[in-house]
Amino acid sequence: MVARLRQYEQRHKIPHQPVVREASSTSRVACGVATNNVSLFPSSASLSAKTSRSQSVKPSIHKIPSRSLSLVQSVSSKTSTRKEMASLTREAAEMLNPTHRLKGLASIDVPDELFHGVEFAPPPQCFRPAWSLIGTFKTDVHTLVSVDTYEGSVKWYQQSPKGGFHRMCASTSVITSVQMANAEGSPLGEYLVVINTSIRPSRITFGFKKSTDARKMVVLLTPPPHHA
Repeated sequence: MVARLRQYEQRHKIPHQPVVREASSTSRVACGVATNNVSLFPSSASLSAKTSRSQSVKPSIHKIPSRSLSLVQSVSSKTSTRKEMASLTREAAEMLNPTHRLKGLASIDVPDELFHGVEFAPPPQCFRPAWSLIGTFKTDVHTLVSVDTYEGSVKWYQQSPKGGFHRMCASTSVITSVQMANAEGSPLGEYLVVINTSIRPSRITFGFKKSTDARKMVVLLTPPPHHA
């Protein structure tokens, strides 16, 4: 069969034409045969044109514009400022809430009526005696004696028998009587205020150098008379 085809081809002299297909708009590639005016490979001019086109189209990912950097920095600074303001607002709310400042029993809410009348309460009166006598122990008084009629207490600091300082406190509710006496010839104070109580110690004595101070303490500590 093949031999007959070859004989037929030689007899009629059919020219052999290569099959040509379109490769692209810039070049033609034949199946095994190339035309005279078309190259199988692209020229250097076309390669340089494609390279310049690709470089102009694709931006470099390593070069970030300065405007974008400033925008990112401004956004981050705004975010940090917003967080700081939120934390400051939360801290201020906690400071205004008394239950966050106090812990334990101090955080228990108390009614406002508990402190009713405090602004009208008389202030404590302070005295400066030269010495005090409790029982048989006599010592110098190194602080003021505070008499608070609203709280109902007498407070002061004095030297203890062991050489230290001891805080003394007596309630005005246990005072039975207060009287003034004279101690003539005493260098530490000749005007005495003798306080008698219903508990131990049963007697507290203060010595003053001025009669006016002793008289004020007597008037302030004298209990009101009981009405039948």
